[in-house]
Amino acid sequence: MARPTIRSTEIEDKLVEIFHIDGTVNEACSQAGIWRTTYYEWLEKDEAFANKMAQAQDYAFIVARKTLFNAASNGSEKAAVEILKRRDKRYNDKIDQTSNVNLNAKVVTLPPLSDDAGDSTTTEPVTSD
Repeated sequence: MARPTIRSTEIEDKLVEIFHIDGTVNEACSQAGIWRTTYYEWLEKDEAFANKMAQAQDYAFIVARKTLFNAASNGSEKAAVEILKRRDKRYNDKIDQTSNVNLNAKVVTLPPLSDDAGDSTTTEPVTSD
């Protein structure tokens, strides 16, 4: 059995750094030099660590939202519309979901099955155009 990895400030800082740029758990663990299983064990065992990692993972999204809001505050109509779309479904783009389907189907009528299980005669299907 492998020796457990000792959690250090350096490892935690590297995890936070990667999460701040919207990195995945795989990417953060790889950059920090730990296994994902170790990371998840630490999350389970230490509530303060789990909270710190959750905040770090939310950081990039919060920065993006703040940037969008600032752009809207500075007069960006596009940013303002994006905020409205996120808050109120009335502002979402409507998608035309109609389509034209042309089916050129050929109707095939199969003859009835024989009641006699030993009947080996075959009949060709009847088609209509």
